[in-house]
Parts: sequence; structure tokens; C-alpha cells
Amino acid sequence: MKRQKIILKHCPHFYKILDFEIYEDDAISSKLISLYKDYIFSIDVTDERALKKAEKIDLIISKYIDDYLKLIEALKKETFDIDVRFGLEVCYTPETESLLSSILKNYHFDFLVGSVHSVDGYLYDMDAFSKELLWNKNDPSNIYKSYYDAIEKLIQSNLFDQVGHPDVIKLYSIVPGYDLHPTYHHIARLANEYNIKMEDNTKAHYSYHHPDIGLNADFRNILKENNVQIVTASDAHYPSDVGRCFKLLDPR
Repeated sequence: MKRQKIILKHCPHFYKILDFEIYEDDAISSKLISLYKDYIFSIDVTDERALKKAEKIDLIISKYIDDYLKLIEALKKETFDIDVRFGLEVCYTPETESLLSSILKNYHFDFLVGSVHSVDGYLYDMDAFSKELLWNKNDPSNIYKSYYDAIEKLIQSNLFDQVGHPDVIKLYSIVPGYDLHPTYHHIARLANEYNIKMEDNTKAHYSYHHPDIGLNADFRNILKENNVQIVTASDAHYPSDVGRCFKLLDPR
């Protein structure tokens, strides 16, 4: 975590491209971003000269992001069948909350989605290593509790308009070992209090074959009982996944 903070301090634009999806027909951008990621991850954070060099490269990379922002603003002025809005999904951890706040306030977003992608510093959804590094070494109840504790803090941070995939920690169908209903009620009350939307997200179903199409049915009902606005989401990383499995969601 200390290394991450040092890198973000000297390269504030780096976080913006970590989750950029590059398609197969955009080979140049794909190569540039891949090289930049490799470079950043190889920096010796104890070497001041290396950090100074990274700062200069980061400024160059930022122009790529600024051009993207300008494109979005230009598109908003055009007439389409849909509204074009600009937002981000932001990876939230309690440890980086103040850093995120300082970065996000520099831009005007139409919406911000806050999501929890890791538990105790480990990604929980990577087939290549998450089970080995996280799930097989920890009591599932502790993983679930840590995840929902982070969701609670995310809501209370007041940085975001909606919570991304709020119950996706269930993705591998590993039982939590305790009753989640009190947690559902607590999260729903917080969401109402902070006026934050919650996603009914289908990705755990189509990517990880979880039987729930979107939210756990009881969780969805509890959110509705607490007058929490629910946003349907497919978590599409590719155009072909936009709206995927929406027709299978509970229409109630």
C-alpha cells in the first residue's frame, strides 16, 4: 500500500488508465498503455531520479486522458438517441479514500460508481490466483465481513453516486458461513441515508455462472423496502456485453 501511495503521488494520472479497456483493433493504444503499466510497476520508489522521470512521463500520458475528456464534452453537444454522460467506476479501498477524494474533485463527472475489488489487499475475482491467495487461505466469513465493511465505508465516504456490484463477493458461490440478512438491512439503511444508488449487476451470472441473475433476491427486496434506487447494470467491458442478461432479471 505504501508503494501504491508513492506512485500515485508522483503519477496522479496513472490510476485513470488502469482499467481502460483496449479493443483488438486499437493496437497502438493497447501497446502504449501496456508499456506504461509495465514501466510504472517497475519503478524503484526509493530512487528520486526515477520518480522525477516518472512524473514527466505521467504528464505526457495525462494528455491522452484530457483528449478523451474533450471528446466526451464534444459528444454531449451532438444530438443522439441517447444522452451521453461521463463517469467513472472507481476502485475504492478505505486506505486510499483521502487520496481518491483529492483526485476526483479536480474533474466534473456526471456520475461516479464506487466499487470494492479487493479484500485485505487481494483481488477476490481473478480465476488465475484469487482462490489460491485469498479464498483458500481465509475463512469465507472473514472475507465476506471485510468486503461488506468496505462497502459500508464506501457509502459513508459520500464520494459516489452508486455502488457497483454490491454483492458480487458471492461470485464463486462460496457460502459466507453466517446470515447475511442483517448486513443487507444495514447496507440498505445506509444507502437510503446517503442517497446512493445500488446496482443490480448481471456479471456474476454471465461471467462466473452464479445462479443469481443479479442481486440476491432478498437483498433486492430489502433495498426496495428502504426506498433505495436500483440501477440495472451489466458491467460490460466489451460492447457485446452491454445489457447482457437484462431480460432474465426479476421485473418486480
